[in-house]
Amino acid sequence: MPQLTAFHEVSFPLAVALGATGGPERLTEIVTLGSGREVRNARWADSRRRYDAGSGVKSLADLHAVIAFFEERRGRLTGFRFRDRADDRSCAPGLEPQPGDQPIGTGDGATAVFQLAKTYGAAFAPFVRTIRKPVAGSVRVAVGGAELGDARCKLPLGPLEAPATVVEAEDASRLRVSGVGGQPAGWYTHGLLAVVDGPLAGSSARIDTHLKSAGATTLVLRRPLAAVPAAGTALTLTAGCDKSFRTCHEVFANSVNFRGFPHIPGRDAAFAYAREGGRHDGGSLVS
Repeated sequence: MPQLTAFHEVSFPLAVALGATGGPERLTEIVTLGSGREVRNARWADSRRRYDAGSGVKSLADLHAVIAFFEERRGRLTGFRFRDRADDRSCAPGLEPQPGDQPIGTGDGATAVFQLAKTYGAAFAPFVRTIRKPVAGSVRVAVGGAELGDARCKLPLGPLEAPATVVEAEDASRLRVSGVGGQPAGWYTHGLLAVVDGPLAGSSARIDTHLKSAGATTLVLRRPLAAVPAAGTALTLTAGCDKSFRTCHEVFANSVNFRGFPHIPGRDAAFAYAREGGRHDGGSLVS
C-alpha cells in the first residue's frame, strides 16, 4: 500500500460511508500468447480500496457534509479514515472481535514487537494484509490465547476493579477522576473504563495512559467517548496488563498462568559462552 505523506486522523462522514459501495481492487495484467495461453502478472503486491460514496448520500445535509470534508482534505491531497462495514474488524461482520481472531506471531524468547495483520483465506493462498493504522483503543491482544481475567489467565477481575467519579473532563478522551488515589500511576494503563450512569451509561473505552500529579488522577483514553462525560459521572475502572511476564509476575503474582514462554533463551543466549560473573554464567536465570 502506498505511504501517504499527509494524513488527517478524522473519519469520512459515517452515515455516508455505511451506504457506500466498493471494496478491494487489484491490478492484474493478462497477456494472451499466440498459442492461446494466458500469462498473468500482478502489478500490485497488495490490494487497494476504492469506494463510491454517491450511493450513501441520502439528503442535502449528507452532500454538504461530503463537500466540506472533501474541501478540508484538499481533495486527494490528504489521507483520512474510511469505515468499510464489510471489512472493519478482525472477524466476520456482525461478530464481536476477540483477541484471538488473528494470530500475529510466535514468541521466540527475544522478539517483543509483532506487526498487526489480518489474514484472508486459508486453504490455498492466504493473503496477509498489514494493518498500519488501527483505530486507537480498538485493539485487543492476547498472549497464548489469554487476556487479563479470562478463563486461561484465571485472575479474578473483581479485586482489579474500582469505582471512580469524573471530576473534570478536558474533552471526551482526557478525564480527571477521583476515588482511585491509592493506586500508583500506570496501574490502569491498558485497562478498561466503563461508564456506569448518565447519558453514556454502558459505553466503555480502553485506557491509554494513567497519570498522577499533585494528587490528581488523569486518564487518557485511546479512543474518545461518544460525548464529554459530565462531572459526577460514575465509572468502573479495571486494571491494565501489558502482557509481559514481568507484569504478570511482579504486579499480579500470576506467573503460573502466563501463556508465553519467558524462560526459553533467544538465539544470542543459546549460543553464548557461559562466563563467570556475567548474566550467562551457567546458573539458573529463574529464581
